[in-house]
Amino acid sequence: SCAILEQLYLPPTGNVVCWGQGNFGQLGNGVNAGSNTPVFAQLPPGAYAVEISVGWDSVCAIIDDGSVICWGVGSEGQLGNGANANSNVPVQVDIPIGRTATSISSGWHSCSVLDDGSAVCWGRGVEGQLGNGANANSNVPLYVSPLSGPAPHHLEVGVGKFHSCSILTDGSATCWGQGTSGQLGNGAAADSNVPVPVNLLVPHPITSISSGVKFTCATFVDGSSECWGYGLWGQLGNSDWFGSLTPVNVDLPSGLESLEISAGEYHACAIMGDGTAMCWGENSNGQLGQGNTNSIGDETDEMGDNLAAVSLGSGRQVLGVSGGQAHTSVILDDGSVKSFGLNDYGQLGKENTSTLGDASNEMGSDLAAIDLGTGLDAATTSLSITTDLVTPTVTFTPVNGTANVSSSANVLIAFNEPVRNTDNSALSDDNIDALITLKDTDASGSDIAFDATINSTKTLITIVPNSNFSSLQT
Repeated sequence: SCAILEQLYLPPTGNVVCWGQGNFGQLGNGVNAGSNTPVFAQLPPGAYAVEISVGWDSVCAIIDDGSVICWGVGSEGQLGNGANANSNVPVQVDIPIGRTATSISSGWHSCSVLDDGSAVCWGRGVEGQLGNGANANSNVPLYVSPLSGPAPHHLEVGVGKFHSCSILTDGSATCWGQGTSGQLGNGAAADSNVPVPVNLLVPHPITSISSGVKFTCATFVDGSSECWGYGLWGQLGNSDWFGSLTPVNVDLPSGLESLEISAGEYHACAIMGDGTAMCWGENSNGQLGQGNTNSIGDETDEMGDNLAAVSLGSGRQVLGVSGGQAHTSVILDDGSVKSFGLNDYGQLGKENTSTLGDASNEMGSDLAAIDLGTGLDAATTSLSITTDLVTPTVTFTPVNGTANVSSSANVLIAFNEPVRNTDNSALSDDNIDALITLKDTDASGSDIAFDATINSTKTLITIVPNSNFSSLQT
């Protein structure tokens, strides 16, 4: 497990702490040994991480200058530095010259979205998970093959163990790599070494995507969720243990929206609109946080209104969630981190190797937060604009500078992280119009009336031209 800390009063080694298994250097602290308490990874001097992803025995992070670093196992090129060797300290990934990274996700390979909307992958590629049309490993990043036709750009990537999926700027999704269990979501049980479109149930734009072992899940702008692929443990959340070659609806409690989703090995967890976290799928080690070892989602009457929120303490709100191999970690609104599930390597950060969440009296206020160090809190992506002072990456559709765009064409403004107003107030459909001006031809052209909306995760603004000015557009 790893976490990004707020950048106040931190040592020169940077703002990343890791804990758990470390025999291959995956803690990044210069030694090949595990730790059941957080230790600082040795980031390059003066560097601070803005996004991090923990894979299978390797870790990758985007740092504040837009470059990428990785550490841990490198035998199949997972570190992306041109070598096939492990490293117990971060090494620089050879992303294309002149490009910066905006999104990162790791499994047994890693993929990153770049600032021009392209995507690159490196590491294990035998199942086609690098997406470059080949079935071979690569120890340097390779460009993912573009989609056929007028392809949109990549916005966010979610890597599973042997497959990859991406949200595109038009709100759709594409996947590539191992597909024998339907985890590519295109209706076939076959691998693909190039991206294939996912057959989504609804046309609403995707807001988050995450891949586990042989399955994938996504959340949508309307608050719904869909999963596809392997489903033996109920990880598709549709009250069945059969898999699916195409997406199925996750049966969530009525009246609650899912905002963000994270897939573990065979379980999934979502942050809900009321600030709670809900989990389903395999639970043999208490990774669902229900105080038992009963899987959820593989039988009737376990999902929907019967799905209970994870108990994390009175009054606490969940800001971030991450599913691991057989454990789960959450970041709470007070900056603390709590973890539950399997703890055989100390991955719960509790100074022991005792599993938590599989028995009564282990969750809620009984589940203590991880000791990150005196005065140190975990930073989430949603807080990064105010805590890390790094400007979010913006992607325009149509691409900024495109000529001959119809004045009636929708305009999409996508961000790599949730955004807020300049005064740190929340953005909404009610106030977003006042912040936008739409002009004909150029900045001196006539005004174009429009209606703008922002999605629930505050990462996508959609501008729809129309014939009527709102009261805010004066």
